[in-house]
Amino acid sequence: MRLGRDRSLVGDLPGALSSFVRAAEAATAEGDASLFAEGCARAAAKRSQLGQPADGLSVALKTCAGIDDTRARAVVRDCEAQARYHEQRPQEALRAAKDAWADYDMLGLSLDRDRISCGIAQCYLDLGHLDAAREWTALLLESAADTSPLLAYGLFSRGRLRHFDGDLAGAREDYESASRLGHLVGDANLLGHLGYWEGELWLREGVFGRASVAFRSAQRWFEASGDDDNKLASAVGMALCDQLDGDLEGAAAIASTFVSARASSAAVEAVLALRRSQLDGVEPRRTAELARSCRGPDGRPLVESSALYRSAMSSLRRMSRRSGARPPSPAVRVEGDLGRLRVGEDSVEVRGPMLRALLQCLLERRQASPGAWISRESLGDELWPRERMLASARSNRTKVLVSRLRAAGLGSLVQTGPRGVRLDPTVSFFTA
Repeated sequence: MRLGRDRSLVGDLPGALSSFVRAAEAATAEGDASLFAEGCARAAAKRSQLGQPADGLSVALKTCAGIDDTRARAVVRDCEAQARYHEQRPQEALRAAKDAWADYDMLGLSLDRDRISCGIAQCYLDLGHLDAAREWTALLLESAADTSPLLAYGLFSRGRLRHFDGDLAGAREDYESASRLGHLVGDANLLGHLGYWEGELWLREGVFGRASVAFRSAQRWFEASGDDDNKLASAVGMALCDQLDGDLEGAAAIASTFVSARASSAAVEAVLALRRSQLDGVEPRRTAELARSCRGPDGRPLVESSALYRSAMSSLRRMSRRSGARPPSPAVRVEGDLGRLRVGEDSVEVRGPMLRALLQCLLERRQASPGAWISRESLGDELWPRERMLASARSNRTKVLVSRLRAAGLGSLVQTGPRGVRLDPTVSFFTA
């Protein structure tokens, strides 16, 4: 049982499941009903997290009802809450979690009590009850030690609340702090969720390159933890961001990996359907109408029971508003030391030496060979000639920098594709 819990702490879901199954088998052989109920319940919770049916949960609940063991009852209700949450039944999860919290508190098991406070906050967040989510998150943060895994989860919970409140700078700070703690303890599952919500945050701000990098990181962590549903959600987020960033071929390549994939979670499946429609160019208003009709297994509309789905819907609405924006002028005037551009009547500031260095590389390539691409590898070598780093890190840095240049005001004038990056060859660039 201890091995399963240790594996859970580092996000090794398949390993934890295997350990809990063996613990239940050993308890059966020894005739230990409490340990058997705990093993069955913990295994059921991991199955649900892995997108499988929560087999064994009903057996654990029935076994627990026939014994006088408050701790076993608390653990089983705790695991029931986890299973219901992953089954997209937040109201049922909330009831079970509160029962477990009360039992842990009565037994003086403060660590387990504080841990489940985070789960209660997440249930309230999914249900849209933000004030209650804030209260439970504050309770967790007050009791968590400075370097504990619980603090990481508390910061993650507070970050999501700030995210939904529109305090994006505060949310980013909490996500970064939680990520540092998550790396210390090696919690792959937490790091996956942090990467995903960081991607949603950058997507909300329109910094698509950085959003894509965050979703890619989330996908890798979810793959390591065995969470296939959230791995799919991360992949479709990454494809959408690449398409919005102008890398149509890259987006298509990613999308081909999940074209026929299905998720076991109703919320993730709905997010996949929603973002596939965006990738396919379905008219946003029509997509939104269809999306609002999606319901979870408890019969509630997903917009009322899933923060994940609400975030995807919010992105769709923002993309719909941006789709009517006026296109840039077909002439760009470069002023002074590349710190300012004139795009038609609009003034664009290029802030920071790295953005100006990137713009200079692209302008020089444009002048030397109009229409030619410059590879990301070549750009990385020119921008960071003295720094030794992994090729993936160099590629990610370049991708983020290109996205920032677009976000500064150049938009689709900076084009990307499999061959690299270039300035739009149909637009005139001239120096003042």
